[in-house]
Amino acid sequence: MDMIIWEYNYLLGTQLEEQRKYYEDKLASLKKNKEDSPRLRQNEERIKQLKLEREELLSKIDEQGKDSKSFCKRIKIVRDKNVSLKSENEQLRIFNQSIQENLHHFDKVIVTFDSECG
Repeated sequence: MDMIIWEYNYLLGTQLEEQRKYYEDKLASLKKNKEDSPRLRQNEERIKQLKLEREELLSKIDEQGKDSKSFCKRIKIVRDKNVSLKSENEQLRIFNQSIQENLHHFDKVIVTFDSECG
């Protein structure tokens, strides 16, 4: 009977020791989590800030993309106008040259007419 009592006490002691270790580890883990909690909150705040910054940057990129498309359209319009103005300028240059040739011809005709009449 003493052996059974001794074995029972031994078993009870080892179980209590295991439970003590388990709860000490659990308590240590909770303390560590409590200590890490401020860092966790800081990290979460930093993540929120970075997400906001990311959204702002994406918004700016989107706006710049729209501005870029608008700018490209305006450049195309200006280029088309430039081509049109170059063509008109060339036509006016040819017209001006034709008028100068006509004036030169009229000057010769007037000189010839004056010499015949005069």
